[in-house]
Amino acid sequence: MNIAIDVTPILPGGECGGATQLVLELLRGLAKKAASDKFILLTAHYNDEIFRQFDGLGMRRICVLGGSSQKYLSFGWRVLNRLHGLIAPILRRNGFSVLKFFSFSRRVFNRLKRMLVSHNQTGLLRRNGVSVLFCPMTAPSYHEAGIPTVSIVYDLQHFYYPAFFSQQELTSRNNFYGELVKKADYIICISSFTRKTVIQKLSMPPGKISVIPVCVHSRMSVPSSKSAESILTKFNLNGEKYCIYPANLWPHKNHKMLLVAFNMFTKKYPGYHLHLVLTGAELKNYGIIENAVKQMGQTDRVHLLGYLKEEELSAIWRGSQFLIFPSLFEGFGIPLLEAMRYRKPIIASNVTSVPEVAGDAAIYFDPKKPDEMVNSLCKIMEDESLCHVLVAKGQEQLKHYDFNRMINKYIRVIHQAGETGCDEFKKS
Repeated sequence: MNIAIDVTPILPGGECGGATQLVLELLRGLAKKAASDKFILLTAHYNDEIFRQFDGLGMRRICVLGGSSQKYLSFGWRVLNRLHGLIAPILRRNGFSVLKFFSFSRRVFNRLKRMLVSHNQTGLLRRNGVSVLFCPMTAPSYHEAGIPTVSIVYDLQHFYYPAFFSQQELTSRNNFYGELVKKADYIICISSFTRKTVIQKLSMPPGKISVIPVCVHSRMSVPSSKSAESILTKFNLNGEKYCIYPANLWPHKNHKMLLVAFNMFTKKYPGYHLHLVLTGAELKNYGIIENAVKQMGQTDRVHLLGYLKEEELSAIWRGSQFLIFPSLFEGFGIPLLEAMRYRKPIIASNVTSVPEVAGDAAIYFDPKKPDEMVNSLCKIMEDESLCHVLVAKGQEQLKHYDFNRMINKYIRVIHQAGETGCDEFKKS
């Protein structure tokens, strides 16, 4: 079977969060486990080199989005959004439909996109004998009628926390998922929680929505003590007692509330000398978080390390005391499994997919209540026997997350899509 995989949305660095790691591990697993299949990677000018590594695994690359195309597409989208902002008030005052105007604008943009992609989107899959299009970053951008499309959905956060998004982002996301509903024939969700939200919010047929948990925690090796020591020294953490929160600085990751709780904890329990290590892509919120740390007088205790290489992150994990995971919204939560892999106890929020993934291997708190976070920090610091229990339960919980099982499930769904086709989905 010829399978096209659209990786154009993957950005260099850590801006795509854990989704990037899932995609990379999926490609490695598919190349190994589905050797009889042929894979075509649809890449973009900004990430084509990232996927060169898969040439040796028998995967072929087609760069479908060139540099000039991307520049004009970005410019065109900014212009349309700007026009929408300027014209919408006028339309409202005169009784015209703003929604119809934006829908028209989006159709214009999509036509521009089809004209500018370096390989004409229409017929690209058929020209290459593709049986199934797999979209691991959700967007069915290269969908062709009659060729089944399988997409991964990570979360529908914007339905629950619209305040974290601008009006333009909300409009874009709603249109994006509207296209997904029209074009995707099969959906893979990364947790049962996400599947439930997809059924509720997108009204998609339950029979064509599978749950395949993320199992990429074993990608990072456990470093030797000597190697870890040198990395910890580099970050001024050698000999320090610290907890870790690996998360990009997105609003839903709840860094500000974590800092409030950590500040409360250090003031109330100064004798613990606990430090907090924050890793992940800095993004636009870095200045806000950095200023909050300074205003609280916690620059000596809070370490903002940014996006780390895997060997560096492995060393930070190895030296940590425990994971604190205060996220407000998760489609899955890869750091929960990483903590179990490194045999670290967990304190975490009690919302969305987090309890599903962590099971009995965590102490839970309400992520909107800093006093509950403080109490959880106190428990984990005071009770060594509790830590041992949580680690043991983590080892049991990890048994539910097997990489080979994950890959086999993906192969099964993709093959089912290719064999069943598109029409069955519409009947479901």
